[in-house]
Amino acid sequence: MALRHARASLLGIALASSPAPASHEFLFVENSASGDISVIDVPAHRVAFTIPASVVGHRPDDVVVSPDGRTLYVNRLETRDVLALDTKTGALQWSVAVGGEPNHMAVSDDGRSLYVPLFSDGVVEVIDTERHSVHGRLPASPGAHVARFSPDRRRLYVGGMLSGQITVVDLTAAGAPPRQLDFPDGIRPFEITPDERQLFVQTSKLNGFYVYDLEQHRITQTVHLPPLASAVPSGFPFTVNHGMRLTRDGRTLMVANTLDNYVAFYTVPDLRLSARVQTGAAPGWLTLSTDERFLYSSNRGPGENTVSVISMAEHREIARIKVGDVPQRMAAALVPDR
Repeated sequence: MALRHARASLLGIALASSPAPASHEFLFVENSASGDISVIDVPAHRVAFTIPASVVGHRPDDVVVSPDGRTLYVNRLETRDVLALDTKTGALQWSVAVGGEPNHMAVSDDGRSLYVPLFSDGVVEVIDTERHSVHGRLPASPGAHVARFSPDRRRLYVGGMLSGQITVVDLTAAGAPPRQLDFPDGIRPFEITPDERQLFVQTSKLNGFYVYDLEQHRITQTVHLPPLASAVPSGFPFTVNHGMRLTRDGRTLMVANTLDNYVAFYTVPDLRLSARVQTGAAPGWLTLSTDERFLYSSNRGPGENTVSVISMAEHREIARIKVGDVPQRMAAALVPDR
């Protein structure tokens, strides 16, 4: 009996002292026109490998990584489905068809639910990542575009590109009517402050962003970026600014100016413009590295096809990486060694 307890104690000590699985950070960049995904090593900032169009293809529109870093979710506009790929190898694990054109997704903390806005249907479909099937639908507004969780993960905010509304769904109260937040124009990227008191919201035609007070239920401020040097294009779906990111502490807001090719840095809460960093042509999405040392801008301008690497400490571009055709959404994640 004593020997058994001694062996159990030694096993417990060995398990407690065993190192955590090693991991490495990668930035996944979906390239809409070439239909592939560039996988960038961080912090070396070089393309480690490419998940080819033979695996992806069909106009991918977004990439999201599971919380454990093992699965990359990719949606495709042409085939109206979502792929689950191995982050280490790019191999296809499974796929699920959805009921419309999938846009910018969000995954739950436990990794079991993937929320997929359907632009064409104005709803959000919920994929069960363990059963590989759609198991629910949530209300949204027309042109459902971007899905973001509240800081406490209890609510889902979904921007409508055709409606000028953000739909707020309470995930803890099944069947509860959603809240609708109104804006003058179609909703593009937006950010939620850590205390969930404010939203910073880009819309299609505004050269700047709106500040929405979630306690007063209204827009309280319009922040204008410096006047445009470029002409505003006509037609749909043009957008003046597309790309926004807020640091985890809520103190720095980064905003992409798509027409004039730079990222603006604002201090929060005073919203003072503190820096402007030039990027490649037509920045269209912003993502931070997991430690927030680097900000990445995907530059989708004709012939550009790059990702700018910006030092958060120095407020300057330190590298520009060539990727596939028309890079758009990106996701940075720690990928565990297998």
